[in-house]
Amino acid sequence: MIDKINKENSLGRETLPFPVDWVRTQPRKVEDILSGLSVEEQVRTILGLDPYLQQNLLMLSEKAVEVTRSLPVEEIYNLIKEVGKEDSLLVLSMASPDQLQYIFDLEWWQGDKFQPKRALDWIVLLDQCQDPETLEWFLSEDFDQKVVLLQAFFKVYKKDEMTDSYEGVEGLEHFSPDGVYDIFFKVENSKEIRKLLLLLYEKDQRLLHDLLEAVIWYPVTLTVERAYQWRMNRTSERGIPEFQEAMGIYSRLDPETLKLKLPSLQEFPVSRFRLSPRYPLAHLDETLFFTQCLAILENENRLETLRWELVCLANKVIVADGLDLSSMDIRHR
Repeated sequence: MIDKINKENSLGRETLPFPVDWVRTQPRKVEDILSGLSVEEQVRTILGLDPYLQQNLLMLSEKAVEVTRSLPVEEIYNLIKEVGKEDSLLVLSMASPDQLQYIFDLEWWQGDKFQPKRALDWIVLLDQCQDPETLEWFLSEDFDQKVVLLQAFFKVYKKDEMTDSYEGVEGLEHFSPDGVYDIFFKVENSKEIRKLLLLLYEKDQRLLHDLLEAVIWYPVTLTVERAYQWRMNRTSERGIPEFQEAMGIYSRLDPETLKLKLPSLQEFPVSRFRLSPRYPLAHLDETLFFTQCLAILENENRLETLRWELVCLANKVIVADGLDLSSMDIRHR
């Protein structure tokens, strides 16, 4: 079955082991067919399809969580961007912490600037998912990123000689999760943040206290810089380079580079089953010479590598042009 799916869906075209209209007209039959496929077979089937169809198939799968978490993070991000984050809550609720981390690394930053409004919008959205998923992501996030996030949302004081100044809190909403730390919200929409803090208090009081102490004592600018460096480390591992490296795409081509050994699949980001994102090739014009060349390529590893190369190439152009990686207009160009 895997070989059949590979062959038919090699360029990300919409090919399924059942008529596509069955998803709408005979969903029970689709469920039965999907239940007979392994997780890997379902992932290979879903990759590269129209994002709305991808979401519908995930909703019909008995192994939806495992299949979702086995998809490349880039494919999940593309699905959510195309369908819309408000309309893809089910996928968000099933996404792994690593997948959510990738999404937030792209959505919460513009260049080296942290975007608190965007972050708050996503926190509000996550609140509509199940609590364990929200907390699972928050517990996995790096410490500096947590501090940057919380410093953007509230001030913290406590009644001791070092931290009892309570400056600039007039008119701010007050909340205390434990009767020790006094939190004053700088944002109007505090319900979801309050809920997140209470969940964290129930799960890991030590971590919550460490975070609140860090909100008090960590210098904001330095903490943002550290969080940004951690973010850059993560995104570079997913083929998103720093600006200086990305600018190399506009440098003069050295003929000697044509003699270099072709990159291997092992050099690119890892996903379960070592599958690459399909969305860059999903809607290629079949009359293009490039598309025709891909169609006759028989080496599956080379094809997987080419897909990754195209993803990394697109990322490099976006970064070099100083554009927003999360912009739908930019992604559609």
